[in-house]
Amino acid sequence: MKKKLALINYNVQHFWPFIEKLQEAGFEVHWINSRPITSSQMRDKGALPSKVCDILEGPDSITEVDEAIRVLQEYEQVGLPTIHSIIFMDQNLRNSDYASAMLYLANGAVRIRDFLVRNRIEFVTSGRDTAVQMLTMLICKKIGIWWGCVTRIKLPKNYFGFSPTQQGDQLSPIREPSDNDYEYAREWLRKYREDGAIKPFARPKIRGLSGLMEKVPQYIDVVISHGEHRIRTGSDRRMPGSSVAHHTGRYVKELVNYIYYRLYQTFEQPCDEPFVLYGLHRQPESSIDVRGAFFDDQLTLIKQIVRSIPVTHKLYLKVHFSDVAGQSPWFYKALRKFPGLKLIDPDVDSRDLINRAAVVVTNSGAMGQEGGYLGRPVIAMSKMFWSDLPTVVYCGAPPELPGLVSRMIARPPQDNFDAVARSIARYIASSFPSDPNLGFIQSGFTSEELDTLCDAYRDLYRLVARQNQGSGQQ
Repeated sequence: MKKKLALINYNVQHFWPFIEKLQEAGFEVHWINSRPITSSQMRDKGALPSKVCDILEGPDSITEVDEAIRVLQEYEQVGLPTIHSIIFMDQNLRNSDYASAMLYLANGAVRIRDFLVRNRIEFVTSGRDTAVQMLTMLICKKIGIWWGCVTRIKLPKNYFGFSPTQQGDQLSPIREPSDNDYEYAREWLRKYREDGAIKPFARPKIRGLSGLMEKVPQYIDVVISHGEHRIRTGSDRRMPGSSVAHHTGRYVKELVNYIYYRLYQTFEQPCDEPFVLYGLHRQPESSIDVRGAFFDDQLTLIKQIVRSIPVTHKLYLKVHFSDVAGQSPWFYKALRKFPGLKLIDPDVDSRDLINRAAVVVTNSGAMGQEGGYLGRPVIAMSKMFWSDLPTVVYCGAPPELPGLVSRMIARPPQDNFDAVARSIARYIASSFPSDPNLGFIQSGFTSEELDTLCDAYRDLYRLVARQNQGSGQQ
Protein backbone atom coordinates (compact mmCIF):
# COMPACT_ATOMS: atom_id res chain seq x y z
CA MET A 1 0.00 0.00 0.00
CA LYS A 2 1.31 3.44 -0.93
CA LYS A 3 2.11 5.85 1.88
CA LYS A 4 0.27 9.05 0.97
CA LEU A 5 2.25 12.17 1.79
CA ALA A 6 1.77 15.84 0.87
CA LEU A 7 4.63 18.35 0.78
CA ILE A 8 3.92 22.08 0.99
CA ASN A 9 5.89 24.57 -1.12
CA TYR A 10 8.91 22.33 -1.69
CA ASN A 11 11.27 23.87 -4.24
CA VAL A 12 11.61 21.74 -7.39
CA GLN A 13 15.21 22.68 -8.14
CA HIS A 14 16.57 21.60 -4.76
CA PHE A 15 14.14 18.92 -3.58
CA TRP A 16 13.30 16.87 -6.67
CA PRO A 17 16.02 14.21 -6.01
CA PHE A 18 14.57 13.80 -2.50
CA ILE A 19 11.06 13.44 -3.94
CA GLU A 20 12.26 10.77 -6.39
CA LYS A 21 13.89 8.92 -3.48
CA LEU A 22 10.62 8.97 -1.54
CA GLN A 23 8.73 7.60 -4.53
CA GLU A 24 11.25 4.79 -4.89
CA ALA A 25 10.64 3.95 -1.23
CA GLY A 26 6.90 3.48 -1.77
CA PHE A 27 5.59 6.94 -0.93
CA GLU A 28 2.84 8.46 -3.06
CA VAL A 29 3.95 12.08 -3.02
CA HIS A 30 1.52 14.96 -3.52
CA TRP A 31 2.30 18.66 -3.65
CA ILE A 32 0.56 21.84 -2.55
CA ASN A 33 2.08 24.96 -4.11
CA SER A 34 1.48 28.67 -4.29
CA ARG A 35 3.43 29.34 -7.50
CA PRO A 36 2.00 28.06 -10.80
CA ILE A 37 5.50 28.12 -12.32
CA THR A 38 6.61 25.57 -9.68
CA SER A 39 3.60 23.38 -10.39
CA SER A 40 4.32 23.55 -14.12
CA GLN A 41 7.94 22.52 -13.50
CA MET A 42 6.75 19.54 -11.44
CA ARG A 43 4.47 18.35 -14.23
CA ASP A 44 7.37 18.70 -16.67
CA LYS A 45 9.33 16.30 -14.46
CA GLY A 46 6.54 13.73 -14.58
CA ALA A 47 4.27 14.62 -11.67
CA LEU A 48 0.69 13.66 -12.43
CA PRO A 49 -1.65 16.69 -12.57
CA SER A 50 -3.94 14.98 -10.06
CA LYS A 51 -1.13 15.00 -7.49
CA VAL A 52 -0.38 18.71 -7.74
CA CYS A 53 -2.54 21.36 -6.09
CA ASP A 54 -1.68 24.97 -6.88
CA ILE A 55 -3.90 27.42 -5.06
CA LEU A 56 -3.52 29.98 -7.86
CA GLU A 57 -4.64 27.69 -10.66
CA GLY A 58 -8.23 27.53 -11.87
CA PRO A 59 -11.20 29.84 -11.34
CA ASP A 60 -11.94 31.20 -7.86
CA SER A 61 -15.19 30.13 -6.25
CA ILE A 62 -15.07 32.92 -3.66
CA THR A 63 -15.22 36.51 -4.86
CA GLU A 64 -16.49 38.48 -1.86
CA VAL A 65 -14.60 39.29 1.35
CA ASP A 66 -17.60 38.45 3.57
CA GLU A 67 -17.76 35.00 2.03
CA ALA A 68 -14.00 34.60 2.50
CA ILE A 69 -14.38 35.40 6.20
CA ARG A 70 -17.10 32.77 6.57
CA VAL A 71 -14.86 30.14 4.98
CA LEU A 72 -11.72 31.02 6.94
CA GLN A 73 -13.32 31.37 10.36
CA GLU A 74 -13.97 27.60 10.37
CA TYR A 75 -10.23 26.95 10.58
CA GLU A 76 -9.27 29.31 13.40
CA GLN A 77 -8.57 27.30 16.56
CA VAL A 78 -7.40 28.10 20.07
CA GLY A 79 -3.63 27.82 20.38
CA LEU A 80 -3.00 28.25 16.65
CA PRO A 81 -2.37 31.45 14.67
CA THR A 82 -5.36 33.47 13.50
CA ILE A 83 -5.86 34.29 9.83
CA HIS A 84 -4.80 37.88 10.49
CA SER A 85 -1.63 36.64 12.18
CA ILE A 86 -0.86 34.41 9.20
CA ILE A 87 -1.10 37.44 6.90
CA PHE A 88 1.46 39.26 9.06
CA MET A 89 3.74 36.21 9.08
CA ASP A 90 4.02 35.93 5.29
CA GLN A 91 6.72 38.14 3.77
CA ASN A 92 4.67 38.83 0.64
CA LEU A 93 1.08 38.72 1.86
CA ARG A 94 1.71 41.38 4.51
CA ASN A 95 2.33 43.82 1.64
CA SER A 96 -1.02 43.08 0.02
CA ASP A 97 -4.34 44.84 0.50
CA TYR A 98 -6.78 43.17 2.90
CA ALA A 99 -9.35 42.03 0.32
CA SER A 100 -6.75 40.38 -1.93
CA ALA A 101 -5.14 38.59 1.01
CA MET A 102 -8.46 37.25 2.31
CA LEU A 103 -9.65 36.05 -1.09
CA TYR A 104 -6.28 34.41 -1.73
CA LEU A 105 -6.44 32.50 1.56
CA ALA A 106 -10.13 31.56 1.32
CA ASN A 107 -9.88 30.19 -2.21
CA GLY A 108 -6.67 28.48 -1.20
CA ALA A 109 -8.41 26.86 1.77
CA VAL A 110 -11.17 25.47 -0.46
CA ARG A 111 -8.65 23.96 -2.89
CA ILE A 112 -6.34 22.59 -0.19
CA ARG A 113 -9.08 20.89 1.79
CA ASP A 114 -10.60 19.31 -1.29
CA PHE A 115 -7.16 18.11 -2.44
CA LEU A 116 -6.26 16.56 0.93
CA VAL A 117 -9.59 14.77 1.31
CA ARG A 118 -9.90 13.64 -2.30
CA ASN A 119 -6.41 12.11 -2.31
CA ARG A 120 -6.79 10.55 1.17
CA ILE A 121 -3.57 12.19 2.38
CA GLU A 122 -2.26 10.51 5.54
CA PHE A 123 0.31 13.07 6.63
CA VAL A 124 1.77 16.41 5.60
CA THR A 125 5.22 17.92 6.13
CA SER A 126 5.98 21.56 5.68
CA GLY A 127 8.13 24.54 6.52
CA ARG A 128 6.87 27.63 8.31
CA ASP A 129 7.80 30.34 5.83
CA THR A 130 4.59 31.00 3.90
CA ALA A 131 0.90 31.60 4.48
CA VAL A 132 0.02 28.48 2.47
CA GLN A 133 2.09 26.30 4.79
CA MET A 134 0.40 27.68 7.89
CA LEU A 135 -3.06 27.68 6.31
CA THR A 136 -2.56 23.99 5.47
CA MET A 137 -1.64 23.40 9.11
CA LEU A 138 -4.97 24.90 10.24
CA ILE A 139 -6.88 22.75 7.74
CA CYS A 140 -5.04 19.56 8.75
CA LYS A 141 -5.70 20.21 12.44
CA LYS A 142 -9.37 20.79 11.67
CA ILE A 143 -9.94 17.63 9.63
CA GLY A 144 -7.58 15.34 11.56
CA ILE A 145 -4.61 14.90 9.20
CA TRP A 146 -1.15 14.72 10.78
CA TRP A 147 0.88 17.86 10.01
CA GLY A 148 4.53 18.32 10.95
CA CYS A 149 6.79 21.32 10.56
CA VAL A 150 10.43 20.58 9.78
CA THR A 151 12.36 21.94 12.77
CA ARG A 152 16.15 22.05 12.86
CA ILE A 153 17.77 21.25 16.19
CA LYS A 154 20.75 23.50 15.24
CA LEU A 155 22.87 22.13 18.10
CA PRO A 156 24.01 19.37 17.64
CA LYS A 157 24.18 20.25 13.94
CA ASN A 158 22.44 18.32 11.19
CA TYR A 159 19.58 16.99 13.29
CA PHE A 160 15.97 17.78 12.53
CA GLY A 161 12.58 16.84 13.93
CA PHE A 162 8.96 17.74 13.35
CA SER A 163 6.97 20.19 15.41
CA PRO A 164 3.17 19.77 15.57
CA THR A 165 2.65 23.53 15.08
CA GLN A 166 4.41 26.46 13.45
CA GLN A 167 5.74 27.57 16.84
CA GLY A 168 8.37 24.87 17.23
CA ASP A 169 7.95 24.83 21.01
CA GLN A 170 7.87 21.04 21.07
CA LEU A 171 9.08 18.15 18.96
CA SER A 172 6.89 15.24 17.96
CA PRO A 173 8.29 12.26 19.91
CA ILE A 174 9.82 9.59 17.68
CA ARG A 175 11.08 7.23 20.39
CA GLU A 176 12.14 7.19 24.04
CA PRO A 177 15.67 8.46 24.77
CA SER A 178 18.13 5.61 25.20
CA ASP A 179 21.25 5.27 27.34
CA ASN A 180 23.26 5.72 24.14
CA ASP A 181 21.44 9.01 23.44
CA TYR A 182 22.29 10.22 26.93
CA GLU A 183 25.95 9.22 26.67
CA TYR A 184 26.23 10.87 23.26
CA ALA A 185 24.59 14.03 24.63
CA ARG A 186 26.97 14.14 27.62
CA GLU A 187 30.04 13.76 25.42
CA TRP A 188 28.78 16.27 22.85
CA LEU A 189 27.91 18.81 25.57
CA ARG A 190 31.34 18.43 27.16
CA LYS A 191 33.01 19.15 23.81
CA TYR A 192 30.64 22.01 23.11
CA ARG A 193 31.46 23.75 26.38
CA GLU A 194 35.19 23.30 25.81
CA ASP A 195 35.30 24.22 22.13
CA GLY A 196 34.10 27.73 21.29
CA ALA A 197 34.33 26.95 17.58
CA ILE A 198 31.18 24.76 17.71
CA LYS A 199 28.37 27.08 16.64
CA PRO A 200 24.92 26.85 15.04
CA PHE A 201 24.78 27.13 11.27
CA ALA A 202 24.55 30.73 10.05
CA ARG A 203 24.62 32.28 6.62
CA PRO A 204 27.97 33.68 5.51
CA LYS A 205 28.69 37.27 6.43
CA ILE A 206 28.44 39.97 3.76
CA ARG A 207 31.97 41.41 3.52
CA GLY A 208 32.43 44.35 1.20
CA LEU A 209 30.20 45.52 -1.61
CA SER A 210 31.06 42.37 -3.58
CA GLY A 211 29.26 40.32 -0.94
CA LEU A 212 26.05 42.25 -1.46
CA MET A 213 26.45 42.11 -5.22
CA GLU A 214 26.43 38.32 -4.95
CA LYS A 215 22.71 38.68 -4.20
CA VAL A 216 22.05 40.29 -7.59
CA PRO A 217 21.56 36.94 -9.39
CA GLN A 218 18.86 36.02 -6.84
CA TYR A 219 16.85 39.11 -7.70
CA ILE A 220 17.47 38.69 -11.43
CA ASP A 221 16.12 35.15 -11.04
CA VAL A 222 12.95 36.60 -9.48
CA VAL A 223 12.42 38.85 -12.52
CA ILE A 224 13.11 35.98 -14.93
CA SER A 225 10.76 33.63 -13.06
CA HIS A 226 7.97 36.22 -13.25
CA GLY A 227 8.46 36.39 -17.03
CA GLU A 228 8.67 32.61 -17.32
CA HIS A 229 5.53 32.34 -15.21
CA ARG A 230 3.61 34.48 -17.69
CA ILE A 231 4.92 32.58 -20.72
CA ARG A 232 4.28 29.11 -19.32
CA THR A 233 0.94 29.77 -17.65
CA GLY A 234 -0.40 32.49 -19.92
CA SER A 235 -1.34 34.49 -16.84
CA ASP A 236 -0.02 37.33 -14.69
CA ARG A 237 -1.74 35.82 -11.69
CA ARG A 238 0.49 35.43 -8.64
CA MET A 239 0.45 35.69 -4.90
CA PRO A 240 -0.75 39.09 -3.61
CA GLY A 241 2.15 41.28 -2.58
CA SER A 242 4.63 39.32 -4.70
CA SER A 243 5.58 41.63 -7.54
CA VAL A 244 8.77 42.46 -9.39
CA ALA A 245 8.54 45.98 -7.93
CA HIS A 246 8.35 44.56 -4.39
CA HIS A 247 11.40 42.33 -4.83
CA THR A 248 13.37 45.07 -6.58
CA GLY A 249 12.50 47.52 -3.82
CA ARG A 250 13.69 45.06 -1.20
CA TYR A 251 17.09 44.76 -2.87
CA VAL A 252 17.44 48.54 -3.23
CA LYS A 253 16.71 48.91 0.49
CA GLU A 254 19.39 46.36 1.34
CA LEU A 255 21.85 48.19 -0.88
CA VAL A 256 21.09 51.55 0.78
CA ASN A 257 21.32 49.95 4.22
CA TYR A 258 24.68 48.41 3.39
CA ILE A 259 26.14 51.65 2.04
CA TYR A 260 25.08 53.37 5.26
CA TYR A 261 26.58 50.53 7.29
CA ARG A 262 29.94 50.80 5.52
CA LEU A 263 30.18 54.57 5.50
CA TYR A 264 28.48 55.79 8.66
CA GLN A 265 27.59 52.98 11.05
CA THR A 266 29.77 52.62 14.13
CA PHE A 267 29.81 49.86 16.71
CA GLU A 268 31.31 49.47 20.14
CA GLN A 269 33.51 46.86 21.76
CA PRO A 270 32.47 45.14 25.00
CA CYS A 271 33.85 46.61 28.21
CA ASP A 272 34.49 45.31 31.70
CA GLU A 273 31.01 46.11 32.99
CA PRO A 274 27.82 44.22 33.87
CA PHE A 275 25.42 43.82 30.97
CA VAL A 276 22.36 42.04 29.64
CA LEU A 277 22.70 40.61 26.14
CA TYR A 278 20.20 40.63 23.27
CA GLY A 279 21.05 39.23 19.84
CA LEU A 280 19.38 41.08 16.98
CA HIS A 281 17.43 38.69 14.75
CA ARG A 282 17.74 38.50 11.00
CA GLN A 283 14.57 39.93 9.53
CA PRO A 284 12.50 39.07 7.58
CA GLU A 285 12.96 35.51 8.83
CA SER A 286 10.51 32.86 10.00
CA SER A 287 12.41 32.45 13.28
CA ILE A 288 11.04 35.81 14.44
CA ASP A 289 8.17 36.61 12.07
CA VAL A 290 6.50 33.24 12.73
CA ARG A 291 7.96 31.60 15.83
CA GLY A 292 8.38 34.90 17.64
CA ALA A 293 5.41 36.59 16.01
CA PHE A 294 4.07 38.51 19.01
CA PHE A 295 7.43 40.22 19.46
CA ASP A 296 8.39 40.59 15.80
CA ASP A 297 8.73 44.37 16.13
CA GLN A 298 12.30 44.29 17.39
CA LEU A 299 12.53 48.00 18.06
CA THR A 300 9.59 47.78 20.47
CA LEU A 301 10.95 44.60 22.07
CA ILE A 302 14.39 46.15 22.60
CA LYS A 303 12.74 49.19 24.20
CA GLN A 304 10.90 46.85 26.60
CA ILE A 305 14.18 45.15 27.49
CA VAL A 306 15.89 48.50 28.11
CA ARG A 307 13.01 49.53 30.39
CA SER A 308 13.48 46.28 32.34
CA ILE A 309 17.22 46.49 33.05
CA PRO A 310 18.45 47.98 36.34
CA VAL A 311 20.65 51.08 36.14
CA THR A 312 23.65 49.02 37.19
CA HIS A 313 23.64 47.16 33.85
CA LYS A 314 23.90 48.04 30.17
CA LEU A 315 22.08 46.36 27.32
CA TYR A 316 24.54 44.93 24.79
CA LEU A 317 22.82 44.62 21.43
CA LYS A 318 24.75 42.19 19.25
CA VAL A 319 24.06 42.71 15.56
CA HIS A 320 23.68 39.47 13.59
CA PHE A 321 26.89 39.15 11.57
CA SER A 322 25.02 37.89 8.50
CA ASP A 323 22.45 40.69 8.52
CA VAL A 324 24.37 43.93 8.71
CA ALA A 325 22.33 45.26 5.77
CA GLY A 326 19.02 44.02 7.11
CA GLN A 327 18.01 47.08 9.10
CA SER A 328 17.59 50.67 7.98
CA PRO A 329 19.66 53.69 9.08
CA TRP A 330 16.52 54.93 10.86
CA PHE A 331 16.42 51.71 12.92
CA TYR A 332 19.97 52.16 14.22
CA LYS A 333 19.51 55.89 14.80
CA ALA A 334 16.46 55.12 16.94
CA LEU A 335 18.43 52.55 18.96
CA ARG A 336 21.19 55.05 19.75
CA LYS A 337 18.67 57.14 21.67
CA PHE A 338 17.85 54.27 24.04
CA PRO A 339 19.47 54.79 27.48
CA GLY A 340 22.14 52.32 28.49
CA LEU A 341 22.23 50.53 25.11
CA LYS A 342 25.44 49.69 23.29
CA LEU A 343 25.57 48.43 19.70
CA ILE A 344 28.21 45.71 19.72
CA ASP A 345 30.42 45.02 16.72
CA PRO A 346 29.11 42.07 14.64
CA ASP A 347 32.62 40.56 14.65
CA VAL A 348 32.70 40.16 18.44
CA ASP A 349 32.49 36.50 19.44
CA SER A 350 28.94 35.69 20.59
CA ARG A 351 30.08 32.80 22.80
CA ASP A 352 32.26 35.15 24.84
CA LEU A 353 29.36 37.59 25.26
CA ILE A 354 26.98 34.80 26.33
CA ASN A 355 29.43 33.59 28.96
CA ARG A 356 29.95 37.10 30.33
CA ALA A 357 26.34 38.33 30.25
CA ALA A 358 24.38 38.57 33.49
CA VAL A 359 21.29 37.51 31.50
CA VAL A 360 20.72 36.60 27.86
CA VAL A 361 17.36 37.79 26.50
CA THR A 362 16.08 36.42 23.20
CA ASN A 363 12.84 36.27 21.31
CA SER A 364 13.37 32.92 19.61
CA GLY A 365 17.02 32.96 18.56
CA ALA A 366 19.71 30.31 18.78
CA MET A 367 21.61 32.56 21.20
CA GLY A 368 19.10 31.49 23.85
CA GLN A 369 19.66 27.82 23.03
CA GLU A 370 23.43 28.34 23.25
CA GLY A 371 23.06 30.12 26.58
CA GLY A 372 20.98 27.26 27.95
CA TYR A 373 23.56 24.70 26.81
CA LEU A 374 26.29 26.74 28.54
CA GLY A 375 24.30 26.95 31.75
CA ARG A 376 23.84 30.72 31.51
CA PRO A 377 20.67 32.60 32.63
CA VAL A 378 18.34 32.98 29.62
CA ILE A 379 14.96 34.67 29.21
CA ALA A 380 13.00 33.57 26.13
CA MET A 381 10.10 35.75 25.00
CA SER A 382 8.69 32.94 22.83
CA LYS A 383 8.32 29.27 23.76
CA MET A 384 10.85 27.05 22.02
CA PHE A 385 11.57 23.33 22.22
CA TRP A 386 14.69 24.18 24.25
CA SER A 387 12.71 26.17 26.84
CA ASP A 388 12.96 23.13 29.14
CA LEU A 389 16.68 23.73 29.73
CA PRO A 390 17.27 24.34 33.46
CA THR A 391 18.56 27.93 33.17
CA VAL A 392 15.99 29.07 30.57
CA VAL A 393 12.87 30.94 31.72
CA TYR A 394 9.93 31.81 29.48
CA CYS A 395 8.51 35.33 29.68
CA GLY A 396 5.46 35.87 27.51
CA ALA A 397 4.42 39.34 28.73
CA PRO A 398 6.58 42.51 28.84
CA PRO A 399 5.28 43.65 32.31
CA GLU A 400 6.83 40.48 33.78
CA LEU A 401 10.25 41.24 32.35
CA PRO A 402 11.63 43.80 34.90
CA GLY A 403 11.03 41.54 37.89
CA LEU A 404 12.32 38.49 36.03
CA VAL A 405 15.54 40.25 34.96
CA SER A 406 16.16 41.51 38.50
CA ARG A 407 15.59 38.07 40.03
CA MET A 408 17.89 36.35 37.53
CA ILE A 409 20.63 38.92 38.17
CA ALA A 410 20.30 38.60 41.96
CA ARG A 411 19.86 34.80 42.04
CA PRO A 412 21.00 33.22 38.78
CA PRO A 413 19.56 29.77 38.12
CA GLN A 414 22.05 27.00 38.80
CA ASP A 415 23.75 25.19 35.97
CA ASN A 416 23.03 21.46 35.86
CA PHE A 417 25.19 19.61 33.35
CA ASP A 418 23.30 16.32 33.64
CA ALA A 419 19.90 18.00 33.24
CA VAL A 420 21.10 19.80 30.09
CA ALA A 421 22.46 16.52 28.70
CA ARG A 422 19.13 14.80 29.40
CA SER A 423 17.31 17.54 27.48
CA ILE A 424 19.67 17.16 24.52
CA ALA A 425 19.13 13.37 24.63
CA ARG A 426 15.37 14.01 24.33
CA TYR A 427 15.92 16.29 21.35
CA ILE A 428 18.04 13.61 19.66
CA ALA A 429 15.41 10.93 20.34
CA SER A 430 12.81 13.19 18.72
CA SER A 431 14.87 13.96 15.63
CA PHE A 432 16.80 12.44 12.75
CA PRO A 433 20.51 12.74 11.88
CA SER A 434 20.05 14.81 8.76
CA ASP A 435 18.95 18.25 7.58
CA PRO A 436 16.38 18.83 4.80
CA ASN A 437 17.70 22.38 4.43
CA LEU A 438 20.98 21.04 3.06
CA GLY A 439 19.27 21.09 -0.33
CA PHE A 440 19.37 24.88 -0.10
CA ILE A 441 22.59 25.31 1.89
CA GLN A 442 24.82 23.23 -0.38
CA SER A 443 22.64 23.28 -3.54
CA GLY A 444 21.83 19.60 -3.48
CA PHE A 445 21.97 16.38 -1.46
CA THR A 446 24.59 13.65 -1.46
CA SER A 447 23.41 10.06 -2.00
CA GLU A 448 24.01 9.30 1.69
CA GLU A 449 21.99 12.34 2.77
CA LEU A 450 19.08 11.27 0.55
CA ASP A 451 19.15 7.77 2.07
CA THR A 452 19.12 9.22 5.59
CA LEU A 453 16.24 11.58 4.81
CA CYS A 454 14.24 8.76 3.25
CA ASP A 455 14.81 6.59 6.34
CA ALA A 456 13.58 9.49 8.47
CA TYR A 457 10.33 9.69 6.50
CA ARG A 458 9.84 5.93 6.84
CA ASP A 459 10.18 6.27 10.63
CA LEU A 460 7.84 9.25 10.58
CA TYR A 461 5.23 7.28 8.62
CA ARG A 462 5.32 4.48 11.19
CA LEU A 463 4.80 7.07 13.95
CA VAL A 464 1.83 8.62 12.13
CA ALA A 465 0.33 5.19 11.43
CA ARG A 466 0.54 4.27 15.13
CA GLN A 467 -1.09 7.56 16.14
CA ASN A 468 -3.87 7.13 13.58
CA GLN A 469 -4.58 3.61 14.82
CA GLY A 470 -4.64 4.84 18.40
CA SER A 471 -7.18 7.55 17.52
CA GLY A 472 -9.32 5.18 15.43
CA GLN A 473 -8.52 6.86 12.09
CA GLN A 474 -8.11 4.70 9.04
